[in-house]
Parts: sequence; structure tokens; C-alpha cells
Amino acid sequence: MVPRVANDDGLPWVGSHAKTKDVQKASGLNSDQWNLFEKQARKVANQLLKEKPHATWCSYSENEKKMAAQMMKETMKNATQKQISESIARWKIQRTIFVKVRQGKQKAKEKENDERNFEVGTAAIYNSTNHLDVQPTKVPTPSELQDPIQSMYFNSTMELSSSKIVMDFDESEYQDTTTSARAFDPIKDAAARNKLNITR
Repeated sequence: MVPRVANDDGLPWVGSHAKTKDVQKASGLNSDQWNLFEKQARKVANQLLKEKPHATWCSYSENEKKMAAQMMKETMKNATQKQISESIARWKIQRTIFVKVRQGKQKAKEKENDERNFEVGTAAIYNSTNHLDVQPTKVPTPSELQDPIQSMYFNSTMELSSSKIVMDFDESEYQDTTTSARAFDPIKDAAARNKLNITR
């Protein structure tokens, strides 16, 4: 038979089913006493066998198991049925608490993972959309600059990418000599252009 592994509460089971029944019969313990013994067998065996602190119950020899069972039998000999029932009840409560704590830790871990995934996902979305309005400036080649159509394309895209409307006139042509800074006046500007005989 395949040995039974440690229960999910961390307490070990006693060997395979067949060997467990053999040891139980040899110990002379009733079913309630054996239930308690099964939970404490590893602890008792480790007290008896200090050289095997990490051994499973099935790895002990039959003689070692009988010694552990005899030791447990002596311990349980004077225990009343009420004491045994209370011990088993306490173990069940401890096991229930352990399971709830473990489930709580699992839920906390899942929540932490969800929050981390949300943060990573949000950052990924932000990084993917944040640069959409920033177009990389392409450097034109000399041949493209010589081509009138290509040159026009690059000039227009460079102007738009800088978010400025590039005017095609020199502001100094319309500088009012009487005022260093003034608001735009279409009548005065038109008069200045006529005076300078500038045609557009």
C-alpha cells in the first residue's frame, strides 16, 4: 500500500492503511484513543527517536512502531473517555482555525496578485496610449530635401509636430516705428504694406 502523506493541516498520518490497522491492534487502543494517537504519533515517535526527526511514520521499523505504540498506550491508559473526546475536539478546532487562516492567506495573496496585475495592466495601457500624440520627427534625406514635394511634406509635418502655425512672412516688415509693441491692426498693416509697395 502507498503510505498516506501528511494531512493538509500539517499533522502526519500513520503509515499505510494495512500497517496502521496492525499497529492499532497491537497497541490495544480503542478507536477514539487511536484517533488521538494517529495525530500525535509523529510527535511521540520523534521524542523516542531523536535520530529521525524528519522521517515519515512508514519509514520506522515495525519494532520502532511498536515501541511508539506502547509509549502512547501507557500515556493513554489512565485517560478518561471525556478527556479523549475533549482532546479530539480541540484538535478539530485547531484544524478548522488552520484551514480558515490558510484560506485567508490564499485570498489575501490572490487579492495582492489582482492588485499587482491591475497596476501592471494600467501602466501598460498608459504607456501604450501616452505617446500617441507625440510623433517622432523623421529626418529627411538630402534627396528628399531636393524633391519639392518631399520637401513640402517634411516642412508641413515638422511645423505641425511643433504645435505652431508657421507664418510665411517676416514680422519685421510690419514693425510700427512709433510703437515697440502693439496689437495686430489690419488697417495699419495694410497701409504699411501699400506704403512699402509689397504685394502678396
